[in-house]
Amino acid sequence: MLGLDGTGERPRGLMASALGRAFRSIADIIMPPVCLACHTPLARHHEVCGTCWRQIRFIRPPLCDRLGLPMPFGTGEGMVSAAAIANPPAYNRARGVAAYDGIMRDLIHGFKYADRHDARCLFGTWLVSAAAPLLPGITMIVPVPLAWTRLVRRQFNQAAILAQ
Repeated sequence: MLGLDGTGERPRGLMASALGRAFRSIADIIMPPVCLACHTPLARHHEVCGTCWRQIRFIRPPLCDRLGLPMPFGTGEGMVSAAAIANPPAYNRARGVAAYDGIMRDLIHGFKYADRHDARCLFGTWLVSAAAPLLPGITMIVPVPLAWTRLVRRQFNQAAILAQ
């Protein structure tokens, strides 16, 4: 099918933008945006409501530079926890988003075991935010390989989906 300019390109600009908004509006009527955790109606897709947000225990600085664990107080750059000193990891630095309990645990379990990929955009945003201080030194993000037995059972690799 030829575009408006005869080049085979998709129509761009105002028309494409208007069509996109119209399709999103129709999709919102069919599947309205709801909280990913409690299904309360929301204004946008791929979000959690304020009540669920407050229940998630996000990991915030100050952090151990190696393990990304919360530290009781900040002393500046390069803080290392006792756990990282006692048992140094095989990697240089790691970061996490939130404690693995409550709503966060339920969202992750839905993603990993119940084929609920609706939280992947939110997880990706949170992961990029948590890793932001590390990103300038990173040249590549590689998903952790999934054992073939788990891949057969789950039928997808959640790490690869998040890396995308």
